[in-house]
Amino acid sequence: MKKIILITLTFCTVIALTFAAGCVGGGDPIVGTWQCGEKTSLAFIYTFNADGTGTYTTFMTGKEIINQKTSWKKISDGTYSVSSSDAQRTMTLRSGVLFDGGREYLKV
Repeated sequence: MKKIILITLTFCTVIALTFAAGCVGGGDPIVGTWQCGEKTSLAFIYTFNADGTGTYTTFMTGKEIINQKTSWKKISDGTYSVSSSDAQRTMTLRSGVLFDGGREYLKV
């Protein structure tokens, strides 16, 4: 009988931990690194962290020419406000593509 109780408790613990891990791992779809262009020619890269911070980097012919700290917040589903020291912009995320005006960013 003790063996059955121990097995049942172990099983319930594993199930509870599985559900807890699923709840924590979700996150906002914008979190990660997004790139428009190629670093060897001209590239614009945003990195968004889960805590609402991030960076904006521009590469030209393989050299980093701009690196700014950013912050972001979700305005509504698929719409984000992104701010840096010199600009604030609204970006939209649709079908796995992040849009910023005329630029399209893909997650890398």
